[in-house]
Amino acid sequence: MKTRNQLVWPIFYKMEPTTIRHLKNSYEKAMDEHEEKFGKDSEKLKAWRSALFEVANLKGRHLKYGYEYELIEKIVEMAIKI
Repeated sequence: MKTRNQLVWPIFYKMEPTTIRHLKNSYEKAMDEHEEKFGKDSEKLKAWRSALFEVANLKGRHLKYGYEYELIEKIVEMAIKI
């Protein structure tokens, strides 16, 4: 996104962006497992945390309920307009 000047639209599928931003639930568990594997102060782990936080702060599409095809149609319509 930064190095290639690419447009990014995060899609939060049945997931609140705040869950990702603050590494809650399954994200917290996954980070704990990665800490054991790579070490708490691992540069790789810091980069992953930073990337997840950054993506969760981007404006994106959020589907809490409903049909997936409706969200896909909206995304395609937005892409066509660009």
